[in-house]
Amino acid sequence: MKELGLTNISEMTIRLNDENPVTYKPYRLPYSERAIVREMVGELLANNIIKESHSAYASPIVLVRKKTNDYRLCVDYRALNKKTIKDSYPMPVIDDQLDRLNGKSYFTSLDLASGYYQIPVNESSQHITAFVTPDGHYEYTRMPFGLINAPAVFQNMINKALGNKRFELAIPYLDDLLSADYLGYEISESGLRPGTKKILAVSEFPTPTNVHQIRQFVGLASFFRRFVYNFATVIKPLTTLTKANVPWQWGLEQEKSFKDIKARLISRPILALYDPEYETEVHCDASKVGIGGVLLQKPDSDSPLRAVAYFSRQTTQEESFWHSFELETMSVVLSLKKFRIYLIGLEFKVLTDCNALRTTLTKRDLIPKVARWWLILQEFNFSIEYRPGQNMQHVDALSRNPVLPPDEQEELEILSITTHDWLHSVQMTDPRLKHIKQILHTADEDIKDIKNNYVIEGDKLYRRVGTKLKWVVPHGARWRVCQLNHDETGHFSFEKTIEKINADYWFPKMKRFVKKYVDACINCAYNKEVAGKKTGYLNPIPKCSTIFHTIHMDHLGPFIKSKRGNTYILGIIDGFSKFIFVRAVRNTKSRTTIKVLEEIFATVGYPKVIISDQGTTFTSNEFKNFVKSLGIKHTCNAVATPRANGQIERYNRTILNSLSSMNYGLDEKDWDVNINKLQWSLNNTINKGTNKSPAEIVFGQRTSGESENILKGALSNTLEYVPEEEREEMRQRVHDTITEKQRKMKEYYDKGRAPTKIFKEGDLVMIPNYNPEKGKSKKLAPKFRGPFKISSVLDKDRYEVSSIEGHSKRKYKNIYSADQLKRWISFHVSPPESDQSSSSDEVEPAE
Repeated sequence: MKELGLTNISEMTIRLNDENPVTYKPYRLPYSERAIVREMVGELLANNIIKESHSAYASPIVLVRKKTNDYRLCVDYRALNKKTIKDSYPMPVIDDQLDRLNGKSYFTSLDLASGYYQIPVNESSQHITAFVTPDGHYEYTRMPFGLINAPAVFQNMINKALGNKRFELAIPYLDDLLSADYLGYEISESGLRPGTKKILAVSEFPTPTNVHQIRQFVGLASFFRRFVYNFATVIKPLTTLTKANVPWQWGLEQEKSFKDIKARLISRPILALYDPEYETEVHCDASKVGIGGVLLQKPDSDSPLRAVAYFSRQTTQEESFWHSFELETMSVVLSLKKFRIYLIGLEFKVLTDCNALRTTLTKRDLIPKVARWWLILQEFNFSIEYRPGQNMQHVDALSRNPVLPPDEQEELEILSITTHDWLHSVQMTDPRLKHIKQILHTADEDIKDIKNNYVIEGDKLYRRVGTKLKWVVPHGARWRVCQLNHDETGHFSFEKTIEKINADYWFPKMKRFVKKYVDACINCAYNKEVAGKKTGYLNPIPKCSTIFHTIHMDHLGPFIKSKRGNTYILGIIDGFSKFIFVRAVRNTKSRTTIKVLEEIFATVGYPKVIISDQGTTFTSNEFKNFVKSLGIKHTCNAVATPRANGQIERYNRTILNSLSSMNYGLDEKDWDVNINKLQWSLNNTINKGTNKSPAEIVFGQRTSGESENILKGALSNTLEYVPEEEREEMRQRVHDTITEKQRKMKEYYDKGRAPTKIFKEGDLVMIPNYNPEKGKSKKLAPKFRGPFKISSVLDKDRYEVSSIEGHSKRKYKNIYSADQLKRWISFHVSPPESDQSSSSDEVEPAE
């Protein structure tokens, strides 16, 4: 930055509509980012790009993280730009520049380093650029990014610097002084089309036999992607083969894609030549499958819009899970970036079917992702216009499934059509419906099934269903029909949605399609509970008649810190005998817990199984290594399912009730003095599940209560000898009693439950949203979140659920029971086959 030059041929001057200053408080930043801001501000000060300010103006700053994990300091000039009188400046006419390339062989591309910072801000305007950080107030002495007129000033400076050379040797563009991307194109008065030599290379390209040849063809075809309507979707079968871990398979789908791309390019489609004097519009749309945009122009209001360029690309796996608003915003950003060379310096319209985008420009609190995007858009001078989806079918096709086919037309006359015309045109572009219409218009073809079931009224095709005529929905418009009758009318159930659609529309297998659409609705998935009976049957833990074979553990607390330094109670219970150890402990650290277990194991031996919740005590590496070293199986119960560790959970309630009664009248910090007495009482009380006291099952009789240390006394010489064979017989009876009670409990529990949902590894699911966002109504908060993937199938209808790689910055892994999970349903509409089906394929019973 120290080596940057400073031009003396141009400067930035800001003219405003009024003299009321733009003043904002600094946006709050984390302390870690404040240090980064101070460092960046210090560098700008040292290089005389900014200076300290006492201006009445104060625009806030935003710290944006780049893909390289570095940061960019951006000033949010949105409010200032609204008050700025916009400059206009000439942009080169593209067709003129292309003509000048003819006969030239050598090209050099020049790009200025930090070009904006090489242009001074007029002293009278410097105070207007002032911005605030949490630590200071500064203003620019050189032109900053984000000002609405910055591109105009920069273009003017390039023109002055080149002088007459720009008419002889150089083509000045805002980004680079030369863009040679148009070589290989043919220019005529009709428009722009692919050049003959390049198309010859496409037409003679042999059928690929390996991935390398696929990449060669895709690269060649991509050179002309601007000419191919819905290019990303058409070529997808080929690009899929170039991905890692995808086996080579050249089938009918790949052959069709290969020939389709060839056919479209060999026909040499024409696009209108760009003219900066024409009215310009950018139409954008997005879906889970992809995003798309069309750049259109017309010379005057009475002329039809003509396509200048198409843009589309598939969404990534991560992007397909984004909210529709984020996808729609991204479609605008990427479309404008794609068409940037045409749009900088122009006043143009952006048309979208996402109404929320209109108000976003005025919002202050944007999520970071959207905030970064809007900062990118500050250099464009555009307005956003909302049009319902039914009027945006031409661009909707780019992002979803084709409603209008990629016909090789010279003009795209879309927006002037009426609803009536659109209904007619989308039917005519569906090959199957077009075929039916042709049959109905032809008297010679006597196909009774077609003529008995279909009728044409006002150029539109209808289906006879009883005494009513229903509009036949083309393949590409089915998604939109569902959207209008579900998303935009209250997100009602499938039954109510199909009832609404069935009143006016018909298409084959409509119920199945609508059911899939409603099941895959993301808003419903997040916000609606699963209807009907709860799923999942009771899975009692089988009891082994061996004492201390399986133990259950849990912490209770925190309590006020006692005089002995304890804040928690650790409960450890034998799953068979119900014998419990109650210990007051200082904390829930793994080390503390292990120390207690080592003491108990020294007395009763090592268990085979430990069951606990997923607290950090039991999920730490230290605890995992401890149980692994002893050969103990450790089972964690699912999130928010206390019933899964019911043995200890029931005792926790008893411990709390008894302890509060025993300590009544004592100092609150002496809550742990009666722990040993409580343990003795619990172990010498008859348990309803076994009809015996835990001490009887373990020792053959109840233990004495004389000693201060009850357990140690019992394990010494306070027991009378009981023959081992009698103890084993008694334990077997207890085992039979427990088993019978578990059977009855399961029978009662399962009556009100539906069969367990079965998932397999790799399935996508949603998990309960137990922690809704703070400050928002819990009743209206989403009930589920996701998607997540099943990373492991466990026993007892439990599953390990983890975050999807690339979907979230924060890794997540937890255990859930099947009845807590909700299946994530994706629904992608496959494009219709291009060949015409026979009449028998079209005629299906009315649904």
